[in-house]
Amino acid sequence: MTKINFPSVILFLLISTSCERPQNKDVETKKEILFTFPKVIDPLIEKEIKLASENWISYGDHNPYYFGKITDTVNIKGIIRPYQPRLLFPGDDTIKTPSEIQKGKYNNYFLKRMSRRAFKDRDSVNLLIKFDTTQFVNNIRRKSFPVIIQNKSNDTIYIGYGNQIPIITEGKTKNGEWKPIEKRYIYGCGVGLHSIILPPNELVITSELVYSGNFKTKLRIRMGDSYSDEFNGEINLTQFESKYDYEGNNKTLPNTIYNE
Repeated sequence: MTKINFPSVILFLLISTSCERPQNKDVETKKEILFTFPKVIDPLIEKEIKLASENWISYGDHNPYYFGKITDTVNIKGIIRPYQPRLLFPGDDTIKTPSEIQKGKYNNYFLKRMSRRAFKDRDSVNLLIKFDTTQFVNNIRRKSFPVIIQNKSNDTIYIGYGNQIPIITEGKTKNGEWKPIEKRYIYGCGVGLHSIILPPNELVITSELVYSGNFKTKLRIRMGDSYSDEFNGEINLTQFESKYDYEGNNKTLPNTIYNE
């Protein structure tokens, strides 16, 4: 009968385990660094833009700028809306403008009068949410940085409506609690609104407003149960609140808000 040297066996197992752990970490690290944020080129960023300042919780106005696969460089040409062809009269040979071509290019992502129940909802799948605070785009003359939402599931999903990608930005209160500083955009009339879909592994580029305010805090972007990393930002302290009280009346802003 062979005598087992237990100290040697234990030493071997410890060495084997210690060698395996760094490999697993390396694999995880490689997965994280595979995603590189593309260079986003917006010609409209040269025009006059300003920082956003909101006294109360507001609509973020997150419009789509691009749909498709990840690429090294993305040239955007303004907000994408579902393209409606112009009515041409006999003999009218007008050539489409670049903006019309841009809109028509992404028509497959906009489904007219399509029930959202035909697809999995954005809130029920795994989404990758990334941003780049060193690049900027023009969001209706307001300074914004690009945000990527990538569908990591195997299904085409319902991602938005009209021309809105309804992400929610959250901030940390003075007590360290995460609370929304934005709410979803609601159209006055939902009849005839397009549904926006996103196929597997494809992404949409939208934007996040750069806010100014009297309260420095951490912010993050959420869609369903998916979150972005945190980033530093400034907001007005009252942006965590609705402008209406419980009786539906307009609140009065405090005369002084301290940034503690």
